[in-house]
Amino acid sequence: MKTYPTLLASFLLAAVTLGNVAVYAASADPNKPVGAYFSPESAQSSADVTSKLTGHWQSEQDAAYELTIKGKQFLESSGGKTMADQTFEYQEHCESGDAAVKSCLLVKGQFDATFYTIVNNDAEHLELSIIGGTGNTLKFKRTPSTPVAATKNCKAVQFKKGELAAVVEGTTTANKTDCYTVKTGANQTMTAELIGNSDDIKNTAITIPGIGDARDTFQFKTEKKTYEIHVSQIKGVAEKKPYGLNITVY
Repeated sequence: MKTYPTLLASFLLAAVTLGNVAVYAASADPNKPVGAYFSPESAQSSADVTSKLTGHWQSEQDAAYELTIKGKQFLESSGGKTMADQTFEYQEHCESGDAAVKSCLLVKGQFDATFYTIVNNDAEHLELSIIGGTGNTLKFKRTPSTPVAATKNCKAVQFKKGELAAVVEGTTTANKTDCYTVKTGANQTMTAELIGNSDDIKNTAITIPGIGDARDTFQFKTEKKTYEIHVSQIKGVAEKKPYGLNITVY
C-alpha cells in the first residue's frame, strides 16, 4: 500500500512550520532500525493499544501542536485550530509492506494514509516514528483536555430514591465544558456513557480526572469520594450539539 505524508508525518520527515513556530523532530536511537521498535513479544491487542492512545497529547517539541485521540478519531491541531481530521487503526499484523515491522499504527486522512511504529506509549508519554522515514521520533506528553476553568460550577448528579441510574442532558460548543459531580462509596462500580444521536455526539467526549480522558464511555471501581465528569468537544465548533450522559453507580 502506497503511503502519503499526513501532517503528523511531515513533522517526522523534516522541519516544518505551524503558525510561526519551527518544529524539528528529535532523533531516535540511530542503532535501532525503525521496524525494530515493536517486536512480536511487545505486540498488544488492538483494544489495549487504543485504550492507551485515547486522550489528549501535547508535542514535547512544539507546545502549540496537539493530538486528540478518541474512538477511531485522530485529530491534529496547532494553536487550538484543527489542522487534520483523520482516523486510525492499530494493526497487530502490519500491512505497511516492511517485513521487519510486526505491529503498527495506520493513520488515514481523506486522501492519504501513513504507517507508524509506536516507539513508546505509557500512561504519560507517546512516541511515534514513521515507517520508511528517517527514524526520527515525534514525542508527546499526556495533558488534560479539559480547561481548569471548566471545573467550576459543577452540577451534582441526583439519583431518584431506589434507582441506580440517572441521565443528564446538555449541549456542547467550542470552548465550553460541562461539569458534573457524583458521590460514590468504596468499591462500587460506576459507568458514564454518552448517549444521543451519533452525529451529534461524535465530536463530544467525557473526561474523568484521575480516571481517563476523551472517551465515549467509562466503567471503573470507585473510591469513597466525589468524582467530576467533564463533557466537552474534542475539536471546537461553533454549532451547539446536544448530548445525553447516562450515569450508573451500583
